[in-house]
Amino acid sequence: IPPTPFILWTDTALRDFKVVTLDVAEHYWENDEHLIIHTDEVLFEIDELQPTDLVVLHLYFPHYLLPHEAILYTDENGVQMRMFIHESMRGGCYPLFILGEPHEYSEIFP
Repeated sequence: IPPTPFILWTDTALRDFKVVTLDVAEHYWENDEHLIIHTDEVLFEIDELQPTDLVVLHLYFPHYLLPHEAILYTDENGVQMRMFIHESMRGGCYPLFILGEPHEYSEIFP
């Protein structure tokens, strides 16, 4: 499987932007509603992104049902957010990967 390019930009300033790997081996479901996956490793970090900035990721993503990578950032309201990078599950030899919806992230309730 070739590397998957992602091109990311923002409409507002973001702080503490990180691309991370996830500890899927230790994942679990809380109350059968919330998928809990903790951060494993920070691949890289950018202190601040402006609307004029562009981030290009050119990474290998594992072909798997659970997300192995995510993006973390602090939004304009000071809330830490996370977006999973996961497979679209369309099938085929060259899977597509998508960026999931942002959700609030904390160490207590990831």
